[in-house]
Amino acid sequence: MKTSILLLFVAVTALLSLNVWSHDALSKSTGQTVYVPSYTELYKSGSFSVKGFTTVTIHNIDPNHALKVNAVTSYDTHGKLTKQYLQEPLVLAPFASQNYRIRYEKGVDGTGANFIVRWESSELVVTPLIESRMLATSGTQGYSLSSQGRVIESKGE
Repeated sequence: MKTSILLLFVAVTALLSLNVWSHDALSKSTGQTVYVPSYTELYKSGSFSVKGFTTVTIHNIDPNHALKVNAVTSYDTHGKLTKQYLQEPLVLAPFASQNYRIRYEKGVDGTGANFIVRWESSELVVTPLIESRMLATSGTQGYSLSSQGRVIESKGE
């Protein structure tokens, strides 16, 4: 009995350790361009799809430094610019966040829509967490998924 408990403890400890090791180390940069998937239409089966909305959130996770968001733009499935969200740069203080929301519109957005976020800092900062949450409903069913942005260009690390 004691051996079984000990083995269970070792197995759980090993699994928890793997989870910790699987997280990326915090990276630092002075600026990036980030691609963020933002689907406003999800295929349910065959050609049937459900329409919804996406929220993109930029989290400044650096505890000591602000960063400047220079551009937030959205593109539809075909790569056509649909909206520019900033008229002037936005400064995000340490641990501050900013949300942008886009709703499905016929002929716009869709299953391959995305955001591009450009940010910079005068000093090396922990790179922000930029994520999207997609939500849609059909009848009594709700669908949701999330994704994190991908760096497509970096100023310095």
